[in-house]
Amino acid sequence: MGMSIHHIANGIRWTNNGLVYLELKDKQFELVVDYLNASTIDSLQEDTVRLEAFERVRATKNRQTVEDYILAELEGFNYWGNGYSAYIAGAHDKSASIRYNIQTDQLYLLHPNVPSIQKFPVVANELMELALEMIEIHRLNERLQLGGDRQGEC
Repeated sequence: MGMSIHHIANGIRWTNNGLVYLELKDKQFELVVDYLNASTIDSLQEDTVRLEAFERVRATKNRQTVEDYILAELEGFNYWGNGYSAYIAGAHDKSASIRYNIQTDQLYLLHPNVPSIQKFPVVANELMELALEMIEIHRLNERLQLGGDRQGEC
């Protein structure tokens, strides 16, 4: 079963200054919703490009190739609590980032400044689909010019 905005959010809300955000449906999706709420069209497009490129390398199933790519094209490895991981995309400080643990071959979301929030394992294709859905929400918001006297929810 793939994730969708409907799966992780109770609804979409917007502020009086026109910002849109998802209303969290279940605490287990907190990092996913946080990641999407902190996004813009540009950031989601950039993250998707970075994630797609990484997934092409990861599909080789050659650990040395993956490690070389991370060291040459990304930001290398960082130590996070229980092992080394690589930053793939997302925020560095105020929201969740997409990280990769080479030992477990696992992608996950992690909030770099809130260690109390449990990291959330993700499937690349599902996260990219969520990003596309959020891009459409942002575009709809731009077309409808939500905010001001039109604040509310849907």
